[in-house]
Amino acid sequence: MLKTLKVNTKLYSFDGVISRYDFFLNYLYIVLISSFVNLPYQIYLGRHITSLSDLFNFGKIFLTAPIGMQLWQLITVILVSVLFCSNIFRRLNDINGKVSSNVNILCAAIYLISALSFFAQGAISYLFYLCILINLFIMLYLFSKKGAVTSKCPPNNNKKFNWGAFFGTWIWGLFNKSYIPLFMLILFFTPASLTFALICGFKGNEWAFKNKNPKYINKFNSSQRKQAIIFGVLAVFALPCLLLGLFAALFAKFSYEIQNDPEFSQKINYYVYTTKNNIYSEYFVNHEILENENRFYVQPNKWNNFSFSDKTKILDMASNLAAEERNKMASDQNSVNRVMYTKSSEISRTKIYNAQNRELLGEFIYPQTKSSDFKEIFNEVLNGYKFYNAT
Repeated sequence: MLKTLKVNTKLYSFDGVISRYDFFLNYLYIVLISSFVNLPYQIYLGRHITSLSDLFNFGKIFLTAPIGMQLWQLITVILVSVLFCSNIFRRLNDINGKVSSNVNILCAAIYLISALSFFAQGAISYLFYLCILINLFIMLYLFSKKGAVTSKCPPNNNKKFNWGAFFGTWIWGLFNKSYIPLFMLILFFTPASLTFALICGFKGNEWAFKNKNPKYINKFNSSQRKQAIIFGVLAVFALPCLLLGLFAALFAKFSYEIQNDPEFSQKINYYVYTTKNNIYSEYFVNHEILENENRFYVQPNKWNNFSFSDKTKILDMASNLAAEERNKMASDQNSVNRVMYTKSSEISRTKIYNAQNRELLGEFIYPQTKSSDFKEIFNEVLNGYKFYNAT
C-alpha cells in the first residue's frame, strides 16, 4: 500500500496521499493566497453594495461588474478550486487507502458547485447553498478521519503545532533565527493575520529545527515548550494588562488635570470642537437642518469611492450631528417640554445628497411591514440602509 500511494505534501498535485496535518496547512496556504488574489473584487464589492441584503446576494453585483472584474473573479474561483480539489483527492486517497476516482470526482463536484454559489442568485442559489452545507460535512469528515496510509508513517517531531510560534509570530521568529514570521508586521492589521499566525504555528517546529539544527531533540522540545508558555502568557495576560494599565494611567492623568487646571476643560472642549469640524469637513460640504429633514451634502467622487461600511458610518455620523444641532436649537428656545433628539430619532429623516446636483445618495428606511412573517421583516431590516452611486 505504501509503495503505490506515497505521501505528497505539495500545494498542488493529484497524486499520492496527504495527512490531516498537511491538508489543513495547505488549506491555510490556499486561504492566504485567495485573500490576496481576491482583494480587488472584495474592494469592488465594498464600494457597490447598496444595502445589507446585497451581502446575501453577491451574484447581483457580479452580473453588473465590468467584464474585466468578472473575468478576474472567475479566474480566482477556478484557481482556488483546482488547488483545493487536488488536496481533497489526496486526502480521500489517504482515508480510503486507495484511489477511488468516483468518490473523488463527486466530492470535487460538490465543492465546485458550492464555490459557484458565490455567483448564483434567485431560486437557484438555494441549490448551491445546499451544496455548501454538504461540503461542510465533507470538510469535517476530511479533517476528522484518520488516513489508512499516513497513520502507518513514523511520527515526525516537526509535525506538531508550535504554540510559541502562533502567539509570538515575528518575535518568536527572531528568537529562533526564522525570518518568515516577520511578514506578520505587514499582515497584522489585515484579515490574513490569523491565517498567517496559524501557518506559523504549524510550520514553527520545522523552521526552528532547520535553522537551529539541534543535537538533542529533548532539549529542543523543552525549549519550544518554554517559549510557548512565555509567549502564551504575554499574549493572553501580559499584553491586555499592559493596555489596561496604560488606560488607567491616562485616565488618572486626565482626572488630575481637570482638578488642577481650570483651563483644561476649555482646552478639551476646543480640541473636541476642532476635531469634530475637521471630521465634518472631510465628509460633508454643507448641511441643512429643516423641519422634517436633515440634508447633508457630499462630493460625488468621494462618495463613490466609499465602501458600504463607510457610507453606513457617514449616515450615522450625520444623524448624530443632526441630533446635536436640534438639541442645541431646542435648548436656545428654552422650551419647557423639550424633546431629546438622538441618532435613532434622526436617522430616518437624515439624507445624504450630491453636493453638485442634489440627487439622493443615502438614506435609512425603517421597516414599514405590518406582516408577522419573519422573512419579510428580516428583508426590510436588511434593506434599511439604502445607498446609491452618484451619476
